Amino acid sequence: MLDTGTLAFFVGQAAAVLVQEQLAEQGYGDLRFPHGYAFQHLIDNEPTVGEPAAHRP
Repeated sequence: MLDTGTLAFFVGQAAAVLVQEQLAEQGYGDLRFPHGYAFQHLIDNEPTVGEPAAHRP
């Protein structure tokens, strides 16, 4: 039996694969999972070009 954390990991991975497949079908096949970390900063805001750069490690 899987623990909750492992099960959540597998569900999250399956969702990520599905989203990536759908993006590829729409012509965005070169996008990868790490791009999502950048996109999450663009969803709620309309940042200037410099603001996302400030979040860079």
